[in-house]
Amino acid sequence: MLGAATRVEAALTTLRILADAGQPTGLAQPLLAHAAELAPLSAWVDLHLATPISIADLARQVGVSPSRLHARFQHHLGSPPMAWVREGRLLAARDRLLATADSVAAVGASCGFLDPFHFSRAFRQRFGAAPSAYRLHAGDLT
Repeated sequence: MLGAATRVEAALTTLRILADAGQPTGLAQPLLAHAAELAPLSAWVDLHLATPISIADLARQVGVSPSRLHARFQHHLGSPPMAWVREGRLLAARDRLLATADSVAAVGASCGFLDPFHFSRAFRQRFGAAPSAYRLHAGDLT
């Protein structure tokens, strides 16, 4: 799993490479601006995965209203902010399942899924296998 600092570092490195390559044009310019805006928020979410996160929390981090944040996410990513948070939680859970021997329930809780049944159902929906099966057969599923 990429930690918060690693994600921000990767985003900044990408921005530097793109800046060195010249002025972004066309679709690259707004996407690059959005990526730069999203990196700190992504790092904050990574640090708070285990705690409840609301759209108001996200908006506060970016310094906009919840409705403005929702509109930006819809425009740039085509999904609402909480779907983005959920995806981040599921990706972190997948990485923790593969990197640790923690129980499935502990992994789910560490990624913000307080109900193990809900975690298992969301994980299966996203990755096509229950968390325990994914851990067992990760090489077969990739």
